[in-house]
Amino acid sequence: MSSEVRSLLLLILDMTPASWGFCTSDFGLPNCIEAALGFANSHLMLSSFNEVAVIGVTPSQIKFIYPSHSETLVGASNDGQNDALSCMNNTVRQLSLDLVTSCSSTSTQIVLAGAIIKGLCYYLRRCRELQPSTRHLDDPSETTMEFSEGNDKISARILIIKASDDSTSQYLSLMNSVFTAQKLHVPIDTCVLPLPRQLDNLNGRRSISSPGHSSLLQQAADLTGGIYLQIPRVSGLLQYLLSVFLPSSKMRTSLILPDSRSSGLSFGMSDERLARKVEKHKLSDPFDDVAWKIMRKMGYEHGQGLGVNAHGVVEPVALSKQKGRSGLGSARKVSPKRIESLTDDLYQSSNPELVWHEGCDDAMADGDRIWSWSMEIEHCTVAKLESLIINPDGPEALGPPIERLDNEDKFCSVDLVQEVLNYKNQLDHFSKANVTKSHERSNPYEMIKRGIFMNRAAMKMANIDSVFNGMFTTAAPKNDILYFADVCAGPGGFSEYTLWRRCNSPYPVPYSSSDSKHISYSNNDKMLDDKSNISSTNQNSSAASEKQPLLAAKGFGLTLIGECDFRENDFCAGPKEAFMAHYGPAHDGDITKWCNLASFASFISRGTNKTGVHILMADGGFDVSSQYNLQEVMSKQLYLCQCLCALINLRPGGHFVTKLFDTFTEFSVGLIYIMGYLFEEIFIIKPVTSRPANSERFLICKGLRSPLKTMAGCLPHPKSTPTTNHLEVSDQKSSFRQKTRKFPNQQQQMMNDVGDHDLEASKNFGVLTESSSLLGLVITYFLRINEKLNQLQITNQTLTGSSKIDILKICHSEAITCDERFMQFIQGMNEDFAEHQCVALSKLIAFSHDHNLVEDRQVEVYKACLEKWKIPTAERRFVPWPLLSINRSAVIHGLLGDSENFTSLNMLPSDYRPNIRLSSFTNAHLSNLDILCSSRIVLVCGKPSMTLTSEPAQSMFIYSHGCGVMDIFCTTDGDQWNKLDQVIPRLKPRLPPGTLIWGQPFCEYAAKNGLRKHGLFIYDVVCIYGRDCRKLAYRKRMELAQQMTNVINFPDMTSSNVRVPPFLRLTELVDYVKKLPLLPCKDSHTPVQMHRLPDDFTFQPHSLLLVQHMTDNWMEEISRSTGKLYYFNRLKSESTFDLPESEHLSFTETQYIKLPWTTDQKCCPSVNTLVQHLEGKRNPC
Repeated sequence: MSSEVRSLLLLILDMTPASWGFCTSDFGLPNCIEAALGFANSHLMLSSFNEVAVIGVTPSQIKFIYPSHSETLVGASNDGQNDALSCMNNTVRQLSLDLVTSCSSTSTQIVLAGAIIKGLCYYLRRCRELQPSTRHLDDPSETTMEFSEGNDKISARILIIKASDDSTSQYLSLMNSVFTAQKLHVPIDTCVLPLPRQLDNLNGRRSISSPGHSSLLQQAADLTGGIYLQIPRVSGLLQYLLSVFLPSSKMRTSLILPDSRSSGLSFGMSDERLARKVEKHKLSDPFDDVAWKIMRKMGYEHGQGLGVNAHGVVEPVALSKQKGRSGLGSARKVSPKRIESLTDDLYQSSNPELVWHEGCDDAMADGDRIWSWSMEIEHCTVAKLESLIINPDGPEALGPPIERLDNEDKFCSVDLVQEVLNYKNQLDHFSKANVTKSHERSNPYEMIKRGIFMNRAAMKMANIDSVFNGMFTTAAPKNDILYFADVCAGPGGFSEYTLWRRCNSPYPVPYSSSDSKHISYSNNDKMLDDKSNISSTNQNSSAASEKQPLLAAKGFGLTLIGECDFRENDFCAGPKEAFMAHYGPAHDGDITKWCNLASFASFISRGTNKTGVHILMADGGFDVSSQYNLQEVMSKQLYLCQCLCALINLRPGGHFVTKLFDTFTEFSVGLIYIMGYLFEEIFIIKPVTSRPANSERFLICKGLRSPLKTMAGCLPHPKSTPTTNHLEVSDQKSSFRQKTRKFPNQQQQMMNDVGDHDLEASKNFGVLTESSSLLGLVITYFLRINEKLNQLQITNQTLTGSSKIDILKICHSEAITCDERFMQFIQGMNEDFAEHQCVALSKLIAFSHDHNLVEDRQVEVYKACLEKWKIPTAERRFVPWPLLSINRSAVIHGLLGDSENFTSLNMLPSDYRPNIRLSSFTNAHLSNLDILCSSRIVLVCGKPSMTLTSEPAQSMFIYSHGCGVMDIFCTTDGDQWNKLDQVIPRLKPRLPPGTLIWGQPFCEYAAKNGLRKHGLFIYDVVCIYGRDCRKLAYRKRMELAQQMTNVINFPDMTSSNVRVPPFLRLTELVDYVKKLPLLPCKDSHTPVQMHRLPDDFTFQPHSLLLVQHMTDNWMEEISRSTGKLYYFNRLKSESTFDLPESEHLSFTETQYIKLPWTTDQKCCPSVNTLVQHLEGKRNPC
């Protein structure tokens, strides 16, 4: 990946018609625009990160010309040119013409202040879109803004190309805009064009003149660090632009400007009378001014302050030293504990092993530190666990909240704890910007950053997954769907990595050095060749199919709504359609609320057919900038709820990873100890992608021990007690009292108060599958602790000082300390972690103190780590992964003509249009039923949806470019592509990018209320997520389509369901039709035959599609001995279970016959006619 800075060029063009109209030179406005476009194109070609914005200025209007909502699309005439540049050039030319022709003013003066402010606003908007951090840099020479995601940077500069006169009336407004640009570190460059003009003088004679220097823009350039240049020859504008204004700010100091007059700045006023007035004012006595005379009459004396007692301020008001967005007058709090002076001596531990020196820290790709522990299976009993846990209401568990960690020495040496705190306290003396910069220079792994993903968290998950040999992404067989949950993990880096690893094809990753080149692959098979859970059926797949993309992951998310929310639209490396966030009845995604936990369990249960997820990932955390040392104490409820969520939703054998910080307190250690009862092995890892100076670490729980075959589930949440009213749903309309129910394992009674809109949902939540087991006991206990913590939060709000109460531990201390193996594990981990952290903190402090120190191993370590983790070094682009030029499939590029810069789609070839291969069922087919029964597959089609023109929708091709519902296109004839929402507005399928299917929009109905919903039936597939399916067998194509629908459809989603129609053999049609129930339908006055889908939706059968998917010589039959499908060759009288690939019909060869369910024409057969003939063959007498 690249570490380049995004560079935004804000180009302000003077398009005053009067200035250009009076010009006597051959160099006109069109020439100026072409020169400016050439300069902008050069800027964009310097780096793929560079951006351009063009603003046009006339005396009557200031308008954004580029980017614009009315961008001109690139046509076929521009083949061979860069699409993006051609689009920009055409747009600027057209909108510039519109701007000039719409201006009727004859003035030659323009107001540039508004254009500068417009440009600065656009710059801030781009910063906000790229998620900037809330801090400003201390270094005034730094001209970039830093970002929280990946520490990317963006810089901006303004270039004004001016041909008009100055206006002295705009001085104040222009200076205000210049000061704003100065504050934002945006330099203002100015290129003045001395256009010769023909003007009439007072004597009626015409004279030639040109505008002089612009003193206002000279000041603007000087104040902001820009370049001011009046070019000698306007015909050489492009040459001056490229040689003077194109170089970066670091190279400008060595430039020699072509105009010697521009080397020195002259701020002389263009109006000589105003200049003389200013000079006269400077020479006059300031006390002769009217204002001073008035003040002297009021008693003012020179050198004294205002007021009755002359106590006013005498000194000039000092410049503001405000930094960032903190409140006015705020001051950074410094720890009262003085460690050492920061001028000369830095704090160093008396233990030399805890002090950094060059060469003491190894930087390797396998530098992760791992600690492991497992509890012997004979100790994992309900009786032992019940003797271990503490009643959260009892005095042994409760106590005053922990306010400092100095005395937490049960699980770590108190000296090491104090050393860590001393180092952390000294960091408080450095500015946040200084510490951040020092992190970047001192950490040998800092260059890894986010790579191809949205943030650093994704790379951390890639690191952890690689360390454990792909344990997380290969938790399911590679061709099956991996179900995963991602909680407290916005914006979704963990999910993006998992989807990328599971769904994309093996990706070649080249790494080059001075003496060798290596090629590695990013597929899962390379990461875990010896795992026993790889399905044996995968061994028969060909090497070609293994390298194809496959939608083999489905994710469920729960996180806080708002700034911490998931950003699915940023899932570029993986299909965002395979992930859906859930926020619970409270509509906030708060994992500490019981109602959200129960609702999330129901969501996963219905989305996985009650089996649960294979892995659950958690990355919870919040800002503790004011209390770094108490991060563990403040995060303990988050620790608890993340572990609880994993126990509820994991399937047997599932894995769990969550982020921890310090583990010094009894609460955190007890939580880890209890988790050891339920998992085969416990790990704590400090990956190399986690900065070494912080306390971050990850808890890995491998292999859930469960007596069940499904996920455990969760109890419905209790409500409406005085101490749990924060659980009430915000939009609850009514409530009623249910019968009193005992709280799990608790003597006190609690009342359930459930809203009427929650009743149906509570049925789905169900109860704990097995509450008497070890797993059920822990889930119930954790729920109880969480409720107690919620109660204490409300109670403590009314208390002060030592009267506040908190849960300090959840296990008997003696039971933990007596377990020698666990104590060796937890103490050894804490002390080893603290020692390495002290060295890292010592290094960070040294780098913060000495800015000349640089870590020179970052590039080497960066390449080694990505090679080990099988991550490509490609730059991240905001383009769906299958559409990137480096891995785009031929079917997308060749057939459709889709590219990263989407413009239009190609017309489909004639052999791709199914209407040519689609025929109607006739009476002639009834005489060949023997052949049809053994060679055709039957699809049951639903009632078509209505289009925007109130006509039944036809079968159509649908293609997803992958950026949302707005980028899904359809065509019925193969010639004209239209946006799907413009044809059928209510059809909103979740199709992954690079997917082209042939299907039919249809109507389906919710069984519980009969509401109509638009859905999409898939009849055939060309490509799925970039995978070319054209040559596959029809059954395989539909199998991949079925897997895609299983991945992209979620319970209760507002988007349209995408489905594969019911799949039958023709011999099964009679029984199928007879078993269809008569159900009420919203679009029918009487009950009609309806097909009930597995998710309680129904649809009305409308027609059948008979599909010929193999050559005429073959028939399909069911083996009586094995019950398997086999194929019989009528000509050779041979049978085989595997049909030769040459006998399968490809997408362009497959034939279709359509048969209506009912018809008004007596001469045309219908489904009833076919059923009667099939019954006649079954019962000939």
